[in-house]
Order: sequence, then structure tokens, then C-alpha cells
Amino acid sequence: MNSNVADLFDQLESAISQLNLFDWFIVIVWLISSGYGIARGFAREALSIIGWVSAFLLANVLADSVSELARNLIDEPTTRFLLGWVLTFIAVLLMFGVIAAFLSKQMRQPGFNIGNRLLGGIFGLLRGVIIVGAISILLRAALPDSDEDLLDAAVLMEPVEWVAEWISANFDRVLASEPTEAVKDTIDSSEML
Repeated sequence: MNSNVADLFDQLESAISQLNLFDWFIVIVWLISSGYGIARGFAREALSIIGWVSAFLLANVLADSVSELARNLIDEPTTRFLLGWVLTFIAVLLMFGVIAAFLSKQMRQPGFNIGNRLLGGIFGLLRGVIIVGAISILLRAALPDSDEDLLDAAVLMEPVEWVAEWISANFDRVLASEPTEAVKDTIDSSEML
């Protein structure tokens, strides 16, 4: 049993010695994101992401309507539109913040807390992988091919590259779609009723 533990530590030491500077950056981002997810819990983390996306979409859809409320106060249409967009964005974020705080408090009840924190940590790790994937895309775009040796030599680049390829493959499709138009059409239609 004692030799198995020693072998395990030798393997761990060998694996750690193979990590380069970018590997350590990846590990730090993953640990910080996971820790943040554990501290906040899944309910708060998920509602935070949903809140930011909803705030952006609803601000794009409702900015015109909200800006019309300030027609008598602000003459400049661009300023009025920006004010409507910002006010809508902040209002939706605040609404989701209140909901997240309430649900987070409810999840602290016995029986929910451990699962909420564990799922929050997993969610945080996935977010960290996506963050590092996006950073990898930006670095590869910004660095000349000759300077990418640090990225190519990173031991942990395989999962990061997989995520980076997935982001790249789906990013163009997301940009080509018009989510605000789809949301606006749904709001204007009777499907919301």
C-alpha cells in the first residue's frame, strides 16, 4: 500500500514537472473559476449567466420602446436610444440579481447546499475551460506562428484546443443569426400569451 502511494506521488511529480507557463495559467484560471462557482453555488452562477444574456437580448429588443418614454426629456434620438438600452440592461440585470439572491438563499437549506455548491464548482470549471479556450483563440490570432511554441507545448492544450475549435466553429453561426429579431418577433406575436 505504501509503495502505491509513493508511485502515485512520483507520477504526480513527473506530470507537474512537464507543465509549462501556459499550463500553469490554465490551471490557475480553472481553479479560480471553480472556486468562484463553489462559493456562489450553481443557482446563482446559472442565473447570472442567464441574466447577462437576457439583459443583452432584452436591451436590444426594448431599447426603442424605453427610449420613447424619454422623448419629452431628450431630443437627440441616439442619446435617447442609448439611455433606453442602458436602463433596460441594468433593470434586467437587477431583476435577475434579486431572483438569484433569493434562490441562492433557498439553496442554503440543508440537503440543497452541498449539491448546489458541487454543481457550482462543475459549472465554474466548465466556464474556466471556455474562458481559456477563448483566450487561446485570441492568442493564436494575435501571435505570429513562430511565437506559438508556448501554446503548442502545453500539456493541457488538448481539451483547450477542442473547446477553441468548438467556439470557432459555432461563433460564425451565432453571429449570423439574429437572436434579437427572433426574440422581438416572439414578443410581438401571440406566442407569449
